[in-house]
Amino acid sequence: MAELANTAPLDAPSHLTLILDLSPKQWHLSSLESNEFPLSLDTFLSHVLTFINAHLAGRHDNNVTIFGAFPGTRLVHYNACHPLEALFDVKSL
Repeated sequence: MAELANTAPLDAPSHLTLILDLSPKQWHLSSLESNEFPLSLDTFLSHVLTFINAHLAGRHDNNVTIFGAFPGTRLVHYNACHPLEALFDVKSL
């Protein structure tokens, strides 16, 4: 019973951080029909949005931050904690 006292309650809000690799070359290679399991960027983003919606629907005060990693740079695509900073370049690598 003492172990349960140190865990977060099941109804506590949670934060989800996603880092998406958005390299155009890799997504092109991934979407080729010659792959055993081809995956286009559109299909991948559809699955990611479903996952994010499930996380946000789990509790009204859950939040999410989405980073996009591009060759040579990274962007904050969405930051629920600081929405005004979303879509700005946070620094080149």
